[in-house]
Amino acid sequence: MHNHQNGVNLLDLLVVLALLALLMGVAFPGYQALQEKQRQAAELNRLQAILQLTRTLATLHQQELTLCLTQNAQNCSSSQLGADLLLVNQALQPLRHFPGHETQIAFPDHDITLQPLPHRSSGGTLLPCSGFTQQPARAITFSVTGRPRINNDPPSSLVNRCPP
Repeated sequence: MHNHQNGVNLLDLLVVLALLALLMGVAFPGYQALQEKQRQAAELNRLQAILQLTRTLATLHQQELTLCLTQNAQNCSSSQLGADLLLVNQALQPLRHFPGHETQIAFPDHDITLQPLPHRSSGGTLLPCSGFTQQPARAITFSVTGRPRINNDPPSSLVNRCPP
């Protein structure tokens, strides 16, 4: 009679754990980079959509609008780093609140003023602080003609505002 035992011995378990550790060591940094890239792309798309909407609203209503950071969704904040955006009219009445996600936004030294077309807006660059450990910093630059575009070389003054 043979005494055959089914199961896993210690050596099998150690080999499997070593293989898992090796796979995780290779796969985890790639996964982190992918996750950061997706988070950055999502925030850039959100900011681009907000800028296009505010430009359209300024033209539709034929009035100057201002996009700024806000802490309370009621008035503009003097901060240059935040997550929530607020669209206000010339009388500083809030028109639209854009709640942020967990990503902070580095704002330029001025609020972004949007003029109805064909007038020129103030322009500026918005940088989502999505973490730059795996991916280079990318921003949205809003031109004076009112067109948002992705900027692969944002100003270092904005990059330095982002928390590490």
